[in-house]
Parts: sequence; C-alpha cells; structure tokens
Amino acid sequence: MAVRFPLTVSQKQKILYVNPPPPEELTAFGDRYMEAGLLHDSLEFYSVAKDDSSLRRLVEASVESADLLLFQNTFRALREQPPIEKVRDIYERALALGKKVEADRIEAHFLSESKSRNRGAHHD
Repeated sequence: MAVRFPLTVSQKQKILYVNPPPPEELTAFGDRYMEAGLLHDSLEFYSVAKDDSSLRRLVEASVESADLLLFQNTFRALREQPPIEKVRDIYERALALGKKVEADRIEAHFLSESKSRNRGAHHD
C-alpha cells in the first residue's frame, strides 16, 4: 500500500480502526513512525497489531527518552505492570537527562507505591 508518510489523522484512523490491514503491515507502519522518532504514533500501530516484541522495543525507547506517558501506555498495551527494575531505569534516566519533574512523577507514582507495598509485605 503506497501511502504518504506521515499519515494524516483521518488516514491513520482508517488504517487503525476502520479497515485494518494484516498485523505485519501495522507493524511496518509502527516501525516507520519509530524510525522517525514519533514513538507515541508507533505505539498505536504496535498495539493494534498486538506486536509484543515491538512493544518491548518501545519500552526501551521510552526508558531511553524518560517518557513516562509512553512507558505507562506501552505497558498497558502489553497488559502488564512495569517491573520495578524498569521503573528504576526510567527514573535514573530521567534524572540523568535533567527531567526532574518527570523523575518526581515516576517516584510519586511508582517508587513510593513500591516502598509502601514492601513495608506492608514485611508486616506480620
């Protein structure tokens, strides 16, 4: 299918939700968006394709860019909770990139929850 890139919103909606092509074509669209640095768009294609291996690559990209929203939405698409190791990775990366607000959000949303659960787990 010869389509100009990037897709318009209406083209994207039609491909994703009205008349979706086979999963491998959706993944190919996702790959193009990922190569262009349009990671949130690639997430949509990988999610509809149910391409877990590409979604896992996107987790790594979200950690590398310290993008909490992408991180959360990618794990939602995988139907998993993020492992604490990955949460620590994105937190450390956010600090390294000087994204203090993002690091604070990660700490408040994930790391404080983890500390609370750990305290409760040790309680007899």
